[in-house]
Amino acid sequence: MERSAIAEAVTRAIAEEDGYAGLRVSSAGISVRKPGTPMTGQARDSLEANGYETRPHQARQLEIELLNKTDLVLCMTQREAAAVMHMVGNHHKNEKPAYIPEIGILPVFAGYKEEVGNPNNKVRKIHPLLRGPVYAAFGFFDLEDPRRVQEVYNDLTACIIDYAESTLERLLREGRITKQAITKQASYIVTP
Repeated sequence: MERSAIAEAVTRAIAEEDGYAGLRVSSAGISVRKPGTPMTGQARDSLEANGYETRPHQARQLEIELLNKTDLVLCMTQREAAAVMHMVGNHHKNEKPAYIPEIGILPVFAGYKEEVGNPNNKVRKIHPLLRGPVYAAFGFFDLEDPRRVQEVYNDLTACIIDYAESTLERLLREGRITKQAITKQASYIVTP
């Protein structure tokens, strides 16, 4: 489920609407199955249902080159943050790094206690042999209640909106961004 793509779209839209010029927001996954895959219809619909327009998006794998250009990496879960830290550590294991980005968990950074778990866990499971073909054709899907999937996406998007607003407010309070220009890059990392 495209948690990071939704977070990227929401954060970018809020920043543009509130006058944070120059914000660079990007998303990447730590285990992307198919790089270049566009956002699913459910993700687009959830953004639109919450008042956000969608832009073209393609899934991409997190690579060290992106981390080296990033000031702040906000992951969806502790496990994902640990994977990013491991990636940075492995890349720099034989040398002292000149730069390491700040790595955190989006909801915690925003002042909430919970993680952004994989919402697919809230959708009834499909037989393991059918998951791949069904996901490839429809995204996450609940054979017993297809509308349930859209509800999960809508709930996820509503949470991410709160996290994005709180994150931007915190960065502003800490003086890391300004209303005139945001010079830091925030990346949201997620596994599918």
